[in-house]
Amino acid sequence: MISILLVEDDRIDQIAFRRMVDQEALDYDYCIAGSISEARVLLATRRFDLIIADYHLGDGTAFDMLKAREDVPLIIVTGAGSERIAVQAMKAGACDYLTKDSARSYLTMLPFIVENAVQRSIAEREARDTMRERIRRKTLEDFVHTASHDLITPITTMGTSLHLLARFAQKQVDLTADPVLNSAALSENAGKIEQRCILLQDELGRLEQIVMDLLEMVKADSLDELPLETVELNLLIAQVVQIKQEHARRKRQALAFTPTPEPLIVEAGVHELMSVVRKLVRNAIDYTPDHGYIAVSTARIDNEVMIAVVDTGDGIPEDDLPRIFERFYRVNRARTMTAGGSGLGLAIVKRLVELHHGRIEVESKLGEGSAFRVFLPALLTD
Repeated sequence: MISILLVEDDRIDQIAFRRMVDQEALDYDYCIAGSISEARVLLATRRFDLIIADYHLGDGTAFDMLKAREDVPLIIVTGAGSERIAVQAMKAGACDYLTKDSARSYLTMLPFIVENAVQRSIAEREARDTMRERIRRKTLEDFVHTASHDLITPITTMGTSLHLLARFAQKQVDLTADPVLNSAALSENAGKIEQRCILLQDELGRLEQIVMDLLEMVKADSLDELPLETVELNLLIAQVVQIKQEHARRKRQALAFTPTPEPLIVEAGVHELMSVVRKLVRNAIDYTPDHGYIAVSTARIDNEVMIAVVDTGDGIPEDDLPRIFERFYRVNRARTMTAGGSGLGLAIVKRLVELHHGRIEVESKLGEGSAFRVFLPALLTD
């Protein structure tokens, strides 16, 4: 059975459609709307396989139906001599059109047009489903390949370090048999042990970050919307910047935050928005050389608030900019491996920003640095 919504404000045309369906014994489950507004109500309450709409309606045109439900095939019925409208309809996305005549003989063609439109819609849906499955499988393959590499590298480093630590520890035991004679060797060996312990700590942090990013990406994908609460943006960012100061100090970098003089109020998921800022700042620190500078700032622009994270880092090649928010995309894989990135950070940022009904933009110049700007809707206050 084909579920059809007929949008027609001419009473006689409505009756003619009903009579045609009855006479031809067509397997249609149909509803008739006399206006665009009535059709929108029906579309909000039930699913249709197809919409048939007269072009001229009392409160709009059939093009309004295209905007109302782009995912439902639309057949537009035009008046005689309306070829221009028919061409516009096809370009706008209608799947077919019929020219209405005074004798309503166009109705004899309607069942064939409907059948063709429905079959085409089914074929397109199946093609989309096939493509989605291919993309899903390719994404899964990329995930397994990339995640395996990202996890194996620190695990291998940690295994080697543990092996060396065991050797160093045994050597230390042997040297303590005569600590006076072997004092220089004891000191050298203790330094090697310390270096390996630091390396193990770094690699452990890297593993933890990879796992946390994987879990956060899965969580973000599972959300259709966030529970939002009123947040003062400057206070939230100040907390994140304070937390990341130690990270910046280890690289002898300057990390500064310049808030707006007035409070910036937004509706946000606190944990998720802090994650956005934290990942952008971490990214800036990781990809900025020692003694570099990272500037975080906020601004109010019309009905939006802006968070900017600007660095004096390596920069991003122009050809790579359109792809940096893709999952596992690496601008410089060797650089990313040493920096400890999971390849998911910016993808998570983009997804979380979208869940806040915002957007993110980036500007970068190779060798000079990058600027990431997040725009969120401002909460209007008196």
